[in-house]
Amino acid sequence: MIKKTAPSSDLQFKKLFGSPENEWILVAFINDLLDLDVESAKVGNPYNIRSFHKNSGLQVTEVDVIARLADGTLVTIEMQIAHKAFFIERLMHYLAEKYSSNFGIEKLEKIKNGRHEVKYSSLRPVYSINILYYNQFQEDDEPLHTFVPYDIKNKTILKSEDGRPIWTVVTLELLKPSEKLKGNSGYWHEFLKKGNAANKAPKHVKAASKIVEYTNLSKEEQAMLDAAQRAKADQEAEFAYQWIKGEQSGIAKGEKSGIAKGRQEGIKEGVQEGIKETARKMLKKKMSFEDIQELTGLTQTEVEKLSKE
Repeated sequence: MIKKTAPSSDLQFKKLFGSPENEWILVAFINDLLDLDVESAKVGNPYNIRSFHKNSGLQVTEVDVIARLADGTLVTIEMQIAHKAFFIERLMHYLAEKYSSNFGIEKLEKIKNGRHEVKYSSLRPVYSINILYYNQFQEDDEPLHTFVPYDIKNKTILKSEDGRPIWTVVTLELLKPSEKLKGNSGYWHEFLKKGNAANKAPKHVKAASKIVEYTNLSKEEQAMLDAAQRAKADQEAEFAYQWIKGEQSGIAKGEKSGIAKGRQEGIKEGVQEGIKETARKMLKKKMSFEDIQELTGLTQTEVEKLSKE
């Protein structure tokens, strides 16, 4: 039975940030992570357990929650459990897609300088919040990154007509220390990572922790989470089987080739090749990079290299 309170499942995450009745928590989350002063937001793809079961099942979707602010600005909130190849490229693809989605919706006849505009005036800045259960940026231990289009030579930001950056991307890496965070973002980091709402956490974070608790879910939601847990256990068993099979195969190959180049060296090379072969099989089954790294001991670079073969 699942008792973890952190919203690490797709269902819990969408229930928390995608339910219309929880929009006040969504607004607070957006303000805390983007440092904005938003008063209201509407979920573009509302959570409903029946439609979720029909459309998503136990799978994780690519963009989890889409929020539209009062002026039409879009905010995408995504959760990534494990590293995926070309994550940044995919992130920017969806960001550009959402930016273009408002094109031509509003037809303004005049703007301040007297020009007539009927298409581009409806475009709004876009925001992307990405919660990562892995380290995307290995070069530092900062859990929160904020990116905007920036002119490195003249030190200026590319802004829209209203003075906001044309796009903003925020990443919150949960495997990095939350002690480096100040304000409410630190409380969100702790909750999203462990499910804990600190005593000093604001009321919206404490409310969020209650919403995703297993005992507070409906019977249907609990059943779906239980099924997801069983599916994960089956997948882990498959990992273990492939690992043992690959290791045995590698040792056999190593012993055979060891006649010519030295038994110990041959076994070592054979085991390594067996590990790589196991990783290749896992990739074919679309298993996550993080799980492959954990089970095989290969580095992120090695797994990425194998994925491109």
